[in-house]
Amino acid sequence: FLVKFCFKYKIDVIFSHLQFSNLIALLSQYFVFAKVMPCRHHSDDTFLGSNRNAKRIDAAINFLAKKIVVVSNAVRDHLVKYENVSFSKIQVIPLGYNFNMYHKTDLKLKEKVKREVEAELVLILISRMNENKRHIVAFRVLKELVDRNLDVKMIVLDTGPKEESLRSFTSINNLQNKVSFVGFVNDIMPYIEAADILIHPSVSEASNQVVKEAALAHVPSIVCDNVGDFNEYFIHKENGFIVNKEKPENEMIDIVMKYYSDKGQLETIGKKMKLAVENKFEITRVVKEYLALV
Repeated sequence: FLVKFCFKYKIDVIFSHLQFSNLIALLSQYFVFAKVMPCRHHSDDTFLGSNRNAKRIDAAINFLAKKIVVVSNAVRDHLVKYENVSFSKIQVIPLGYNFNMYHKTDLKLKEKVKREVEAELVLILISRMNENKRHIVAFRVLKELVDRNLDVKMIVLDTGPKEESLRSFTSINNLQNKVSFVGFVNDIMPYIEAADILIHPSVSEASNQVVKEAALAHVPSIVCDNVGDFNEYFIHKENGFIVNKEKPENEMIDIVMKYYSDKGQLETIGKKMKLAVENKFEITRVVKEYLALV
């Protein structure tokens, strides 16, 4: 179908995204005149996992591709170091966003969420509940804060294989009234705007999206050092917070305690992150890099 489509509409360049589409596009390159450029959106997630087929597909894509577009330096470095891809074969172009396309927040839902998680400080955690996202770190941080008699609650969005164990942790540690398991939702902005800090303990990212979306709401994020592209636009304590990847919990606790009574400063930090995100990822800037590549 792709080959016929390219001939019918005289396609000159194919940008494909994600594993299966990349494989299909690269197999078609021998039958079309178009240049095929697969775009890789993950860094070491497949490498750290146990899915052998996913690893084989990555290897096939790396072999067949003449040029690979990656979304961050972290992805490029991983490909070179661990998957033996030539540095010259890789082009780094960040994700592009038209931030004007984000619709206005549902104010009724936002107020409803605020009422449900009313507290002095509200954390929010948004990611697939799997091993690499390390939700348990955030849950341990919350437990320690509660044990220190801080009025803190946490909103948790999305689901995944670790959900049962996280709910069990919540129950065992009497945190049922401190954690709001929301599940998967299409519109996350009302939940972000009801929070004060996004906590993100993940050890595997390419270019995380929710951190950028939190920035749109002036909500700062706590992320781990040397994960994804965070180090490319985060300035610790100025527009966000970067903690040690190996032992993040104590640093996360210290950050929350420091700003617990100074939420106005959190918004100032969040506003600076919004500017950093717009400067790096706004679509009008990113599209120039794609045009230059073509």
